[in-house]
Amino acid sequence: MEAATGEIVAYTDDDAYPDPHWLTYLATTFLSRTCAGVGGPNIPPPGNGPIAECVANAPGGPLHVLFSDREAEHIPGCNMAFWKKALMAVGGFDPQFRTAGDDVDICWRLQSQGWTLGFSHASMVWHHRRNSVRMYWKQQRGYGKAEALLERKWPQRYNATGHVTWSGRIYGSGLTQALGWRRWRIYHGTWGCAPFQSLYQRVPGTLGSLPLMPEWYLLIGILAALSSLGALWRPLCLALPLLTCAVGSTLVQAVLSAVHASFQPVPRSRASRLKRRGLTALLHLLQPLARLRGRLSHGLTPWRRRGLLGLVWPWPKKWSIWKEQWQATHERLGSFEKVLQACGAVLLRGGSL
Repeated sequence: MEAATGEIVAYTDDDAYPDPHWLTYLATTFLSRTCAGVGGPNIPPPGNGPIAECVANAPGGPLHVLFSDREAEHIPGCNMAFWKKALMAVGGFDPQFRTAGDDVDICWRLQSQGWTLGFSHASMVWHHRRNSVRMYWKQQRGYGKAEALLERKWPQRYNATGHVTWSGRIYGSGLTQALGWRRWRIYHGTWGCAPFQSLYQRVPGTLGSLPLMPEWYLLIGILAALSSLGALWRPLCLALPLLTCAVGSTLVQAVLSAVHASFQPVPRSRASRLKRRGLTALLHLLQPLARLRGRLSHGLTPWRRRGLLGLVWPWPKKWSIWKEQWQATHERLGSFEKVLQACGAVLLRGGSL
């Protein structure tokens, strides 16, 4: 960024290579829209080996989060570009993010300054996936560490369970299938005037999202320990049915995700197809464990201290504050936030509505 002499700085990874027209579409998007950065899709190249194809269908890959077809909430680091003046205005990338998380941090910092991020579907890069299970495990551990670092810097972006609350929709391959009956929803556009109708899956509810969390494995471990202690005290055997349901739901999710996986080129023999789907299901089971280890080893635990201690009755309260000296609304709000942050509170601003 500091050495660049142009107005736009584009980034990709050392395991990715761009489409020949990548920069053309990026520049066109910058000229046609008002945004600080632009990203695009990243696609695994075909014929990269059976393990890499299974990793491409496993969770934890570089995904983009979109508000709409043209505006993004997050663009991955393997395919992103920014106005240099915007990067310099926020101080560039944070050097504490050595493995991952630097792209998430820079997107949030730009958006906190009022800028927006664009998305160009034609600005595509080919992104190689990890070609061994060991490298995939190491990558996911690094992502868990990055989540812990991001939570320390952006506590308002995380919920009470320690997970990012995205406002947009996540797009990409390898997403684990959530359990539960979810009907498709037909989207007809604003006032029903869309020329082409689209089908959207409903977002899974709270119960359907719990098995998708890495901390679900902690619950399985606790239930397994209680079931083992049932040999000493019979009432603890009641944890065995719960353990069976928890492990069963995890296995079913992994199998369903592997069944929905697509491989290019398609394996010819049935044995090869079964091997790849079996490895894909295994990766769906390993990824939360690797992410959990990285999160726990760097302090992102469910029992971490967030906010103020003590109990507060959930009743609405109203205070009247009088000041003799005039202060702008946003300045007064900022002063309140500084006082609350000094007390250890976690703050989340509402929207404009």
